[in-house]
Amino acid sequence: NDNKPVFTKFPFTARVPAYTQPGHTLVRVTAEDADEGTNSEVVFSLVNEPLGGKFRINPNTGAISAASSLTPESGRLFRLQVLARDKGNPPQSSTGLVEVRVGEGLEGATQLRFQNNSYHVDILENSPPGTEVIQVSAVRTDGRRQRISYSLGSGNEDSIFDVDPGSGMVQVRDSRGLDYEQSRELRLAVVAETEGPLELRLAVVAETEGPLFGYCEVVVHLQDYNDNPPYFTQPQYSAAVWEGNNKGTFVMQVTATDADETSNSQVLYHIVDGNHDNAFVIEPPFSGLVKTNIVLDREIRDTYKLTVIATDEGVPQLTGTSTLRISIVDVNDNPPTFPPHSVISVSE
Repeated sequence: NDNKPVFTKFPFTARVPAYTQPGHTLVRVTAEDADEGTNSEVVFSLVNEPLGGKFRINPNTGAISAASSLTPESGRLFRLQVLARDKGNPPQSSTGLVEVRVGEGLEGATQLRFQNNSYHVDILENSPPGTEVIQVSAVRTDGRRQRISYSLGSGNEDSIFDVDPGSGMVQVRDSRGLDYEQSRELRLAVVAETEGPLELRLAVVAETEGPLFGYCEVVVHLQDYNDNPPYFTQPQYSAAVWEGNNKGTFVMQVTATDADETSNSQVLYHIVDGNHDNAFVIEPPFSGLVKTNIVLDREIRDTYKLTVIATDEGVPQLTGTSTLRISIVDVNDNPPTFPPHSVISVSE
């Protein structure tokens, strides 16, 4: 059970009429867990639920409903923190946020907005800790200058990134999680909150008259770095071929795989040692097909031990090595011969 539940949105939002009946589903939260079996089963609960039980959540479906009439709460915005916990042992958990607006909001109410709703940025996998990813900023819509603090919401369950609370600069915290081969795309929900009477965090529930919240999405696209060499499927291959066969006779195919992507995973094969008389060739170079390059004669050489390398096309190039032992099979191509003429003498 090594994966935490991940909420599919951040935040979940709902605008409901004040006359909504108790028990009616206001919004449904969902979370996914990459594990299997019971380790992937998720149960939900509310954390720091405001108004002493005004809302409730179905632990199995994630459906949030009002436990009593919402009419007295018309015009208010509730922020509910939801805990998603899997059934593993020990369990893994993560928190999400739900915003429920009851009735109509105040006309022209001040909001906190980021310059963009979504930011996209590219970084190399394995970027070291401290690498700056992107700087985001939010402002009040009424133009009033006020200190804004930034924190990370969902998508950072493995603590790969940090954000500077004052500047909004997102940085790499733990590069071990930046593995292109494991995750092509990472999504972060960045939360900005104005400083109210308390030091507010995502778990705090605030009214519309209190601190303002704004949200944006940072999509981090990982760029592949050539950090995986080609690996042959076997450390040593063996094959046999008849002597006397025509040039271009197929011997065998060697194969190497590379866990990288694009050109970093494209492999070329070369024979670099043991190829006496240039007897063999790999053609085409990307195929791994080993063929004869001459007419072989077992009486001249009965065994070849070739060193084959697989080279990717990344920068820098990485290689893998294997050996290929080829035995030449004898063909009955030599007739018997008498020894040279000789003279002997015998006594009479």
